[in-house]
Amino acid sequence: MGKKRFINESKLKNYSKAIEFSLKNKEKEKTLSYYYQDRGFSYRNMKKYKKAISDFKEAIKLNSDLDSKLSKEISKLEQYEK
Repeated sequence: MGKKRFINESKLKNYSKAIEFSLKNKEKEKTLSYYYQDRGFSYRNMKKYKKAISDFKEAIKLNSDLDSKLSKEISKLEQYEK
């Protein structure tokens, strides 16, 4: 249920609510990497780039399969931080 509500809130651009549901979902996920990835995308959409980068890096630490995808996101966001 948490993941579905996260997706719905994200589609509605209610990123703060999406983060709330992501936090609730954190306990239920088999792996925390997707929690950090999801929250990172919400932070990115809110233009909170430092928080997004931090979450993407944590997701990569937990799940190296996400490295290729999230490393690209990190590179893009680091450009905004300059």
